[in-house]
Amino acid sequence: MAQAVPAIQANVFLCFRVILLRMSSQHVTSLWPTIISELVQVLLQIEQELVTNTEEFSNHIKLLSALDNSWVTNANNGLSAHGNPQWLQLQLAAAKLLDLALLLPAKELPQFQMYRWAFVSDVDLSHMDYVEDDITTKTKSSSTNNNPSSTCVFVPHVCRLSRLMDVCYKDQRLVEPVATRQGELLLTAQSIKSLKDLHQFFKTLSYSWSSHMNIDQDTSHDRKDDALLDRIESVLEDDFIDKMPES
Repeated sequence: MAQAVPAIQANVFLCFRVILLRMSSQHVTSLWPTIISELVQVLLQIEQELVTNTEEFSNHIKLLSALDNSWVTNANNGLSAHGNPQWLQLQLAAAKLLDLALLLPAKELPQFQMYRWAFVSDVDLSHMDYVEDDITTKTKSSSTNNNPSSTCVFVPHVCRLSRLMDVCYKDQRLVEPVATRQGELLLTAQSIKSLKDLHQFFKTLSYSWSSHMNIDQDTSHDRKDDALLDRIESVLEDDFIDKMPES
């Protein structure tokens, strides 16, 4: 049953995407606390997985395995999330929901605009010192003194995950933000092989999420919004199709 939980959650995120597209904003109002809370939980789980993705952590697990093998093989110990296909599918589903919420026009998701700050930033945070295992980070000036007037700066989830992935995958091929087209989804893949496959997604949103939004002020914006929805629904339809197992 424990292995079925992430698969169920992934399908719930798929349902959320359908609801955001098919229901009017006023009818989705009561669902937003649930949507945000579920999304944040998965992003925090990804963050925790990245924080523990170290050689030191692996060595600790080997020691624990020698002492108590039953604990290491227990599905409830939290270790099963690392690289598990079911968890990877859940992480991809959460990222796709975030991708959609950031892409849809503000008039379609007015309530989400109140939560947007928790995921992406309107300002450049590249000069900040990130703390991988905390929800906040201090500026360089506040980390070197105990001045009570020094402020803590909240780092949005996307920015934190992007920086953590930079650290975790620094020995691998350098990942650069993808050139985004306005009104296009960043994630269209139906599966991922590892968490690293989401690195470019978070990297791109942390640098240029505003250009990812569907902002169009010309007189034909209604037609372009219809074209946007057609492309989104095409991607969504693909996610409902079960892939045939490879022979």
